[in-house]
Amino acid sequence: MNARYATFLDEIGRDEADDLHDVVLTAMISGQLSALSALLRERRGPKAFESLFLSPVYFGPIGPAT
Repeated sequence: MNARYATFLDEIGRDEADDLHDVVLTAMISGQLSALSALLRERRGPKAFESLFLSPVYFGPIGPAT
């Protein structure tokens, strides 16, 4: 585990960082993101997974197209 990942677990997982780590590893191994997405939504609100891991472009254009 590197320092960035440890910081992620501390910030997002807080007191349940070990549980978050288990869910992240399971998602990485299985390729199934539903449990990770649900956990993040529960702790951080709607679109938590998307806001943490996807490019802002995922949500569509921010301003008028040029």
